[in-house]
Amino acid sequence: MKKLSWLAIPVLYLVVPFILKDYHYILSLTVASLVIAGVAVAWALLGNLGGMVSFGHAAFFGLGSYASALLSMKAGVPVALAIPLGGVFSAVASLAMLPAASVSGFYLANPDSTYFSVGKIGADQLADYARRMALSDEDARRALAPLL
Repeated sequence: MKKLSWLAIPVLYLVVPFILKDYHYILSLTVASLVIAGVAVAWALLGNLGGMVSFGHAAFFGLGSYASALLSMKAGVPVALAIPLGGVFSAVASLAMLPAASVSGFYLANPDSTYFSVGKIGADQLADYARRMALSDEDARRALAPLL
């Protein structure tokens, strides 16, 4: 039964746009629901199972969704074709990140990478602030005391 449900999902993805082609409002709700479901699954895989916090994948979901919408609404591409083309556009757009990744390295692939603290200023940030503001470490610590 489980194998049948896994087979039904791709079939529904392919069949539903053809069934709802005359019902634009319901089709737009369905597409929006599928996009939100995709973001939720990606967030669950990355955050829950991977233990990582990242909002980068949401940008690519947005790019793919926007490209799909433009293709179907402005260029007249059928929705069934616009959805996978939006995914292709998002994948191609992700290749634009490769030059930056090759210069700075993949952040999560680095075993020495550490996560940052939100809301508290670390000792290294305090020293950098003091250096940039031409303050002593003590003066900088006094000025930023509520945030330390």
